[in-house]
Amino acid sequence: MANLVSWWEDLNGELKKSPEFLAESLAFNLSLEMKKRMKEAGLSQTALARRLGVSKAYVSQVLAGKTNFTILSLTKIAKALGSDLVIGLGKISGNGNRTKKNALDSQRSPRRTRRTRVQLHAHV
Repeated sequence: MANLVSWWEDLNGELKKSPEFLAESLAFNLSLEMKKRMKEAGLSQTALARRLGVSKAYVSQVLAGKTNFTILSLTKIAKALGSDLVIGLGKISGNGNRTKKNALDSQRSPRRTRRTRVQLHAHV
């Protein structure tokens, strides 16, 4: 049983490093942040759709994390929510956690560039 648990933990750790997992995680976290901003602003999905000039169904997909965003669409969403969009790169430490480094640090060495990930934040 211990071997099965160890195998599962190893597999789970490897999956969390995959670009697909990281992208889904970012989309999920962004949708949570959007819902929070909507609640703070008292906006319904219909009202947000109106501000964006899109259908309520699109907003529903966005909030469910089922959208592959472009920077332009993220900027429009942030603006509609009265927020700024911040996209940054941070160096990943040896244990897989993001460290606070300037985004320019990742441009100094090709080796470091491979060890970065995109992180999205909307803030007021």
